[in-house]
Amino acid sequence: VAVYCGMRVVEGEGDSYKIKDRLPGTEIDTPSGDVLPSLVMTSFISTQTLMIRRDIFHKVGGFDTQLPALEDWELMLRVAQHGRVLFVDEDLVEQRFSPNSLTKDKVKRVTAQEMILFKHRDMLSGYPGALTLGHSRIAGAHRALGADRKAYPHSFKAWKHGKRPKDFALACLSFVRGLFRAS
Repeated sequence: VAVYCGMRVVEGEGDSYKIKDRLPGTEIDTPSGDVLPSLVMTSFISTQTLMIRRDIFHKVGGFDTQLPALEDWELMLRVAQHGRVLFVDEDLVEQRFSPNSLTKDKVKRVTAQEMILFKHRDMLSGYPGALTLGHSRIAGAHRALGADRKAYPHSFKAWKHGKRPKDFALACLSFVRGLFRAS
């Protein structure tokens, strides 16, 4: 239903640049074929690297324009449910982030993560650890922004789904800090 290639994420300008990251990374168990189990855990297919069959793109309704960020990840969560996604293991794309990049906007990113988790909750619940990880990441992002009152429910849900002591401790921390912070 789709094909994508590798991408180098670089930092710097001209000849003085360094490779900051590579997508997909080595942590992705299944970069080709049924990629949905990997996609529910993390975003690793970027729009610049992707070609989708036109009929599938229209069938899934295209990009969700309501999302403030992560539109490519959300699109691929829907596309990957329709068949195999092939990976060309060659870095054919080089990405440089600009200061106003949507990906770097932490508020837009955490808002999009919340929207995607809500929109795909039923599908994600079929993959062990996906809801735990999703809520844990959202809670961490809110804590990093100083929004402990917003972090608390996600930390608690991460603990509820995964029963990890770390999530329980972070839920308690967010709750207590939320009592003393205006977030």
